[in-house]
Amino acid sequence: MKTPIKVRKEPNIIRFAPCDHEPPTPRPKHRTWAYLNDEGKRLWGDIFPDGGVPVRTLFPQRAGLEGAGEERVYMIEWSELTPAQQDAVLKKLSENFGAPKDAILKDILTIGLPLREKYTNGAGTTKSNYLL
Repeated sequence: MKTPIKVRKEPNIIRFAPCDHEPPTPRPKHRTWAYLNDEGKRLWGDIFPDGGVPVRTLFPQRAGLEGAGEERVYMIEWSELTPAQQDAVLKKLSENFGAPKDAILKDILTIGLPLREKYTNGAGTTKSNYLL
């Protein structure tokens, strides 16, 4: 059973996360991010060692994923990844799907890069307008 969600306020930070979850340390430098859970850290922790992944919006959306059906996802903010992170993501996806990096990059730039909600413990933001 999931822990109830509570809004936590700190100076300039708004987090929507399970009550027992603490933010990555140090806090992500991005304006909006998703927190990786233990399973997410096993899969993506080598690329996002602090557990914070920059995402486009605070709230997940439904998306059809090839071979997995419809799932709730956060869309990763590709432009906020470092070049090393971008290269590591492309390498990992290329190895997992057997596709060339340039084809994967084309899809990311056209469609976006989803992060399954099941690999996260919620999200946070420094954008105060989410509560207005």
